[in-house]
Amino acid sequence: MSSTDIVIKNNGTVIFNGFHGTCKKFFNLIKGRHFKICKNRLYLGIGTYFFIEGLQNPIELAKSWAIQTVEEETKLLKTPVKDWVVIEACIKSSSLLDLTTDEGSKVLARAEEELYNSLGEDELSKEVDRFAFTVLALQELKKDHDVIKSFLCIKTGIRKDKEKGKYFTSIIPNSTVITVTNPKKSIDKKTIKIKEEGKTL
Repeated sequence: MSSTDIVIKNNGTVIFNGFHGTCKKFFNLIKGRHFKICKNRLYLGIGTYFFIEGLQNPIELAKSWAIQTVEEETKLLKTPVKDWVVIEACIKSSSLLDLTTDEGSKVLARAEEELYNSLGEDELSKEVDRFAFTVLALQELKKDHDVIKSFLCIKTGIRKDKEKGKYFTSIIPNSTVITVTNPKKSIDKKTIKIKEEGKTL
């Protein structure tokens, strides 16, 4: 089994090697806390995010994300932060929701419809943020699914105009990502390790 393989066992358990990019100074904290759940309602909602094998090399994507995180941390603290890491971990899922398949997409569509039907007249009269609406539906699905897999279009890995400080975006997905609902349950702490590390210029 190579470092980026995805394995499906006979009992239906899916095992992912996931890659998470961040500042090196956060590694010991992340390992000690068994990762931290991101509570910002972005992309696939609340959870811990990893790049996995799929549309692009997940290690390279995590590296790009780590370098981007270092740059943002430098701006926030107004002091140079240069050291980055790519963290590798083994994630096991017994109730995967795979949005890269037709069946997974249908499950999400039904969840969105049920959520829409549950809204009152006052809520329906307001303009609905489509992205936020989908994230809310995903949060409901996380009650029955420990890992959600999806294709996403994120700014890491997309060509950046350094002079303007802007990223070229696209509606075409450029990464394969999973979000883990309960890291302590799904991630083997012994597998959490540094895959790659480096410094920004």
